[in-house]
Amino acid sequence: MRGKKKQENNLFRQEFFSRFAEKVRGKHLYCSFSGGADSLALLLFLDHWKKEGFTLSAVHFEHGFRGEESLQDAEFCRKKCGEMKIPFRCISLHVPENLLPGEGEEAAARRLRLSRWKKIVVDPEKELIATGHHGGDVAENMLLRLFRGGNTSSVTSLRTFSTVEKMTFFRPLLTCSKAELEEFLRTNGEGSWCHDRTNAEDLYARNFLRNDVLPRIYERFPFAEKGMLSAAGALECDADFLEKSAQEIYLKFRKARYALSCLYSLHDALLIRVLRLFLDETLSPSLVPDSAMLERVKTCLRKREEGSGRKKKGEKLLVPVSGLPGTFLSFSSGRLVPLKEEKSAPKGKESGILCREESVLREKGVIRKKGKTFSLTLEIQKKPECLKEKNVFFFDLAKIVFPISYTFWKGGEKMVPFGRRTPVLLKKLFANARISSSERAQYPLITDSCGKRILCAGVLRRSAWAAAGEETEEVLKITFR
Repeated sequence: MRGKKKQENNLFRQEFFSRFAEKVRGKHLYCSFSGGADSLALLLFLDHWKKEGFTLSAVHFEHGFRGEESLQDAEFCRKKCGEMKIPFRCISLHVPENLLPGEGEEAAARRLRLSRWKKIVVDPEKELIATGHHGGDVAENMLLRLFRGGNTSSVTSLRTFSTVEKMTFFRPLLTCSKAELEEFLRTNGEGSWCHDRTNAEDLYARNFLRNDVLPRIYERFPFAEKGMLSAAGALECDADFLEKSAQEIYLKFRKARYALSCLYSLHDALLIRVLRLFLDETLSPSLVPDSAMLERVKTCLRKREEGSGRKKKGEKLLVPVSGLPGTFLSFSSGRLVPLKEEKSAPKGKESGILCREESVLREKGVIRKKGKTFSLTLEIQKKPECLKEKNVFFFDLAKIVFPISYTFWKGGEKMVPFGRRTPVLLKKLFANARISSSERAQYPLITDSCGKRILCAGVLRRSAWAAAGEETEEVLKITFR
């Protein structure tokens, strides 16, 4: 490239591309381009094969971790795409400023990237997200998932094609090693790429495996690298069989209106996958049943089966759903039912969900909520339409983590007021505004991420979270009446 002719390489052979051809033809591919060797090899690969009938653009996420070095990486990516005449966009995530309480930087980066991908991918049927994951990532993922007690579906979650929240991720380089990709770049005239210095730090579990554990394993067992990739392929084949079988069972289960009789004789490997499909459809796509939940479900099924559909008077067969407080699986009248427990609350202390998913807000246009002491509307607007209005707050939509909820002041809550950098007790804000204790309970606290972050305290004050900036494309408008 740039004066050097592309040399023949495995990635440029028809037999390599033919494995993916039918699934990418007629689609638009977004290349996730960090500027590192893996993503640069991916960009060259996709650019070469777009002649087979797909379109291509590149997206770079600037996470805000490494200061000037991170900005230089973004400029490298912009320049490279310019040279190759590939449409490019750079998106700043500001990860350190958007960490949730107790959330790690890696988890926050994944959450924010996924949130932005959901805005970029307009038509999931015709658009794919391509990433540069390679064989080394497969090995790391397998070990991490094994350490966490994962099953075959979990340890092989890094697949060539996978769907996350209706978006398809495409990973064509999973059979290539890091060394092979770097050799591919050199062979095709690419002598430089970005290096993230944090990859050499063992602070993160993945880096520890990559830098310390796996090199020692490969040194002691030279066949291990290829062996782990082979094992991943075999395990994925097993997982695929179980997943397809579970899908067939789930369709019958749903058609039978979730009758428990469909579950009684299922093997654990199928039951846990059917439960995953049930949770995905009825509650949330992010819920994954663990071994503890599986055991509780099996116990309830056994009681129902042994009792021939009857239960003891006063006995409640409920299994709590991890990740959704107050939510249960109820084994009722011979059926499996998701149950949200409604607890009575003192006057002025009620709470609830305003909008569970961004897609719902986009679909409805405006969401209205009228409580005992307040009424408000939520809507999405383009940033240029923002005007200063009384009792109206604007937030950067890309930084909001759904669901959006409301609750009321109880006495110990803190908020980072707009214009400040440190949290302040709401009690102090109320006191400064000369709002009495009896009145404070009437101010709804609007929160995102299941109540973890306060966006505003009624009309009193908005927080510094999710402040709109120059790069803001869309805003969440909250209007109080």
